[in-house]
Amino acid sequence: MDENGTAQWTYSHSTTLENYAGYFDYYQNVTSTLWTWLPAPALEGADLDTYLEPVIGTNGEMLYTFTWDSGIEGTSSPEYQVSMTGVDASGREVKINLGDAYTGGKSLTVDGTDWNYSKVKLKVTRVGKNTSAVKQIGLATTGIYNVKQRLEQPSQLTAENPDTNELNYRLSWSQITSEEGCNGYQAYIRVYDDKEKLGEEKELGTQITTAQNASGTYSEDVDLEAYAGKRVVIYLKAKAAADSAYLDSVAGITNELEIPTRLPKPRYMADKLDTSRGQLYCSRCIYKWRNDRYSYTE
Repeated sequence: MDENGTAQWTYSHSTTLENYAGYFDYYQNVTSTLWTWLPAPALEGADLDTYLEPVIGTNGEMLYTFTWDSGIEGTSSPEYQVSMTGVDASGREVKINLGDAYTGGKSLTVDGTDWNYSKVKLKVTRVGKNTSAVKQIGLATTGIYNVKQRLEQPSQLTAENPDTNELNYRLSWSQITSEEGCNGYQAYIRVYDDKEKLGEEKELGTQITTAQNASGTYSEDVDLEAYAGKRVVIYLKAKAAADSAYLDSVAGITNELEIPTRLPKPRYMADKLDTSRGQLYCSRCIYKWRNDRYSYTE
């Protein structure tokens, strides 16, 4: 039997014995067990048409967890050896270096953030014992899992304010190289606090679908009035379609902006307007319009 439990036969031959009568009178036949085959591990979720869903970590990493032998011992203290192979879209197989990802037990969690595979093969071998009293040989099981790939990271978007009197910005960006499995793009914003630490991620505007593609480029107008006087970073994520073989992209390249501060509202009504000097006059104050900014004196 090999490690997968398949019988392997070997044939041998001996010469014919002459006058064999009595040759074996002093021999006896004893039956004993040379070794014990341990059962092959039972992989969970393998060889299915569905996709193995990852858990997204705190830093955006994709963590895949594989489990086996739930409720099955095989031995009082089961031990395993694991190995993994990635299969890309062309069918090419690449050995995945697990490093110290497997530390024992009946599960394996692997960071698949950098994978470019459509499938992975997991091989789990039950480890037997080989002592003078106990001889065990463990069998192995190989399972195939469908895994999703991340969409390509979007490039940096541009943010322009076409009207300096307002805080309405126009965001523009180019499509990712391949939009297969991509439903659209969502802009996000994070704000620096007083200690120069970035705050929580928030959606900005609405999701722009791939149907709104105009010759490979997209644009969206967003109101940043709520962020006046703040330093922010804005970026995109490519959003995967719900029924596709892809996952949302990582955050795109960020664009850092200083959002202008609004001037306070005037406290007095103007008495007259001197258009030649670009000034608003009132009896107690002057608001001057110079270089696209108001200045105030009393």
